[in-house]
Amino acid sequence: PAATLQATKLASNHCSIIGILPKLLFMNDSSEKIIVFDSYDTSIKASLVKTKLDAYGIPCFLTGENFVNLYPFRNELFSGVQLFIFEKDKDRVVEILVEGD
Repeated sequence: PAATLQATKLASNHCSIIGILPKLLFMNDSSEKIIVFDSYDTSIKASLVKTKLDAYGIPCFLTGENFVNLYPFRNELFSGVQLFIFEKDKDRVVEILVEGD
């Protein structure tokens, strides 16, 4: 059961990124530019932020969740779990996250 849950989580993470890849490959509009908004030490903290943004309808995704669970440290080569958002949503994301603090 635990292995199945982990496999399901891995598949869902990859599907969300794969769903975004075609948009990334054919983007010409600068308003559709995807940026790294922030990096987190733990996948739990990153997931909480992502869940909050999802609740507000802000499209976003995380990378590095599995790596940080295996190697729980940050350095100049690995910056932790990264939160990606559309550049056009940056001001709204800052507003949402400051509102929650």
